Amino acid sequence: MHIGWSLLLGFGGLFAAIFAQNIAFQLQQLLYDAPVESENTQMLLDIMTENVWLLIAVVILGPILEELVFRQAIFGHLYKKMNFFWAALISSVVFSAIHFDFTHILVYTAVGFVFAGLYVWSKRIIVPIIAHVLMNAFASLPILLDIDIEDLEEMEENLQFIFGILGAWM
Repeated sequence: MHIGWSLLLGFGGLFAAIFAQNIAFQLQQLLYDAPVESENTQMLLDIMTENVWLLIAVVILGPILEELVFRQAIFGHLYKKMNFFWAALISSVVFSAIHFDFTHILVYTAVGFVFAGLYVWSKRIIVPIIAHVLMNAFASLPILLDIDIEDLEEMEENLQFIFGILGAWM
């Protein structure tokens, strides 16, 4: 597969992951009153404002390592022994657990499912790596673009509302 296709699939994977994340968040809201923000993400954003090396690690190195471990190694091993659903579920729950944000376990698990699907569909680990890097970069935009966090939270709430309406409409 040409690198251009991998990039295109990675960008598509970003949108699929955001969509899955929003559906999982809506489900969380129905099941229990989870906070909008992930404690894990907020903690990293706070630290990254003071350390550019951590920003690079979270946006680039973390996704590479996580995809190699959770998709290529764990999911890849399980997928040889069981069907996609169970292999993706187990590897995604473990992926979710290492983020230590158990109020958002459904969100991280949903994203893990998308990344596992990208890996199987593309047959290349680079595709979920690209999607994961883009997702972490997207989450780090307030720091990268020096955007006021309160403005971003308001935009996020508006997007959650829009996705909620779209989800109910579909």
